[in-house]
Amino acid sequence: TRYDSFQFDVTKRMSHGLLVQGGYVFGNAYESERYSLKLGRQQSIQTGDPGSITHAMKFNWIYELPFGNGRHFLGSSNGWVDRLVGGWEFDGIARIASRA
Repeated sequence: TRYDSFQFDVTKRMSHGLLVQGGYVFGNAYESERYSLKLGRQQSIQTGDPGSITHAMKFNWIYELPFGNGRHFLGSSNGWVDRLVGGWEFDGIARIASRA
C-alpha cells in the first residue's frame, strides 16, 4: 500500500486572551496488486476501507475569560472574588473528515 498526502497548519498566537490553531490534510491511499508475473502491478485507489480519509480539518481554541485580577472586568479584585471568578477559560476541539 502507499499513501500520499498534503497538510498544513495555521496558528494564531495568544493575544487578547484568544489562541486558535487549525490544520487541513488531503490524502489518498493506494493499494497495489499483482495478479500474474507477465502483467505489471495494478494500482487502485482505496475507497471505503478504514483509515482512507481523504479530507480532514481540525481546530482547537482557547479563550481566557476577561474576569479576575489583572483582567478587563473585576481587574482590581483580590481575595475570594478573584478565586471565584478569575482564571476561567473556554476551550474546545473540532474535527471534520470525509472519505473518498
